[in-house]
Amino acid sequence: MRHFFSDNLNMVLRSLLIGLLLGTTQVLQAQCPSLECKGSDISAPLTVAVDGECRAILNVDVLIVDPSTCPVDRTLIVRDPSNNIIVQGINEVVFDATAYIDQTLSYTMTDATALPGSALTCSGFVAIEDNLPPVFDCLGTRIFCTSDTSVASIGQPAVMDNCSNIMSLTYYDIIEEGDCDFPVAYIISRIWTAQDESGNVGTCIQSILVERPDLEELVFPVDVNLDCVDADADPRLTGLPTLQGIPIPDVNFCGIEVTYQDDTTFLCTTIGYQIERIWNISDIQCTSNSRIVSQFIVISDDTPPVMECPGDVVFGSSVGTCTGVVTLPAPAQIFDNCDANPTYIVTTSWGGTGLGPHIGVEVGQHTATYVALDECGNTSECVINVTVEDTETPAAVCEDLTAAVNSAGYAFVFASTIDEGSFDNCQDRLYYKVKRVELAACDGINGDDAPGIDGYQEWFDDMAIFCCDEIDLTPRMVTLRVYDVDPGSGPVDPVREQPGGDLFGRYSDCMSTVTLQDKIPPVMKCAPSITITCKDDLTDLDVYGVPQVADNCSSVTLSSIDIFDLDECGTGRITRTFTATDEKGNSSKCIQTINVILDDKLEAADIAWPQNYTTNVCGATVAPEDLPTGFDVPVINFESCGMVAVNYSDKLFNSSAGACYKVMRTWSVMDWCAFNEY
Repeated sequence: MRHFFSDNLNMVLRSLLIGLLLGTTQVLQAQCPSLECKGSDISAPLTVAVDGECRAILNVDVLIVDPSTCPVDRTLIVRDPSNNIIVQGINEVVFDATAYIDQTLSYTMTDATALPGSALTCSGFVAIEDNLPPVFDCLGTRIFCTSDTSVASIGQPAVMDNCSNIMSLTYYDIIEEGDCDFPVAYIISRIWTAQDESGNVGTCIQSILVERPDLEELVFPVDVNLDCVDADADPRLTGLPTLQGIPIPDVNFCGIEVTYQDDTTFLCTTIGYQIERIWNISDIQCTSNSRIVSQFIVISDDTPPVMECPGDVVFGSSVGTCTGVVTLPAPAQIFDNCDANPTYIVTTSWGGTGLGPHIGVEVGQHTATYVALDECGNTSECVINVTVEDTETPAAVCEDLTAAVNSAGYAFVFASTIDEGSFDNCQDRLYYKVKRVELAACDGINGDDAPGIDGYQEWFDDMAIFCCDEIDLTPRMVTLRVYDVDPGSGPVDPVREQPGGDLFGRYSDCMSTVTLQDKIPPVMKCAPSITITCKDDLTDLDVYGVPQVADNCSSVTLSSIDIFDLDECGTGRITRTFTATDEKGNSSKCIQTINVILDDKLEAADIAWPQNYTTNVCGATVAPEDLPTGFDVPVINFESCGMVAVNYSDKLFNSSAGACYKVMRTWSVMDWCAFNEY
């Protein structure tokens, strides 16, 4: 808007300047009496063609009917069909007309030099057109005769338009043979046509020169091996001669002719054969030169027959022997890819051939090998397992036993001890298990073999256990089970002996009795030998210890024999022989020794000697028993089992000063056990 006002101001100033120079503004108006624009009728607008950049150029010389009548500057304003200003300028405007092709625009022209309110104005319409065709950049190319001539491979020329998009781009080819003196076999003239949105059409010619081939460049197909199944020797499957990797029949512009001839030789009846394919390649366009090469196609049967092998088989042993009769099954089906009647042979690990019957096949695991073969010598094989089973159970033979309980009160009867010559038709070594008929005896000492199962379970095991409580009962019944296969150590799960188990049909039983005895005497531990004194009480020797006695089964009666070997002093040895006897009469003995010794010896301090005695009676007796106490005999304060002897001797003195007589009595005390004398 500021630009518009600036232009008007310039126009006013310019008009004033001209008026001053000419004297008045009326002189200017006199020179431009009228202004007439072209295309004033919208139905007959002025046609304006855009340039190569899709620009529209409008100037007053083109738009005024008679531009020479009034050569002054004029303001030009161009509007779109919605009356929006597109562009404005003095004398000429240039604008991008891409958005206005095939539209009618309006314009207004006004004298730029007139005073305000006195300027001449006219208006008109212009039709914007694009009359320029699309422009090509059409470059030629040179290719080999095997090359792809499609647009996708060679490419299309670049094409551009000044205003719009290319609405269509088409082509067609004109093909001409080249001169044989030149290396060009064909010339392809590809005529391109492009049309823009305004219907303008442009064309160009793209030249494609196709080079002539050299026969030495040909690559012939290699030899081929085909399987006899649906063998197809069609050249498109077994290979065609090629140029630069392109099969010659697919080559359009090489001028080469391809032919071949087959020569067939049979190799394996009618199944396998060889074809010698003789290729002949000729240049039919120019030189008539040719190349001949052989390709060998071998149709062979290298696939062995497919055999539906029989399953593994099991046979039983013949009665009383360790061998069986084997008749092998035939294959269910043999199929070969090419041979309609394949055959088979059978060999065995025991040396027999064919299906059998094979007599005297030993019990055990064997194999049979089936070999299928076809007419071309291809083979396949499969192996089946052949089992000859010992279907006879062992003959179980039992013997009755007498078993003694041990010191713990139990008798362990091992299964093998019950056997009395069991035998089998095949096995030299047999295996034994035993089970008591009476379950849970002896408070279940044989154990619950399946604590996870409700109730009490006793299974066949390596041994059966008995106890003291059964000694006085009738013989106990047991079942011996004899196996011809190793059931392993420990109890045998009955599931293994049921159908489907590894021990099913591999055992037999017999019954036996076990008579129990107690041959174990009581166990005694005597009281230790001790030493006592002669003063100790010997009336009850048990206070000095009795044996500890135990028996494996029953109560025990204990007796003893005591032998005293003591001297007069009460010392010496007492030998106690104890005998323990159980209820079955089994007895044990042990001996305890009691040593009796002196506990003390007589000492001088133990003797109170009699005091000296004086009497006034002349002729009185002085025998010790006649003397008062304390004057009579020595008093011995010694408690012992020793032998103490008291003696005295007197010496009489008839003359003694102050006395009728005097007796010198000498006492002696003798401990005969300790040999101490005082």
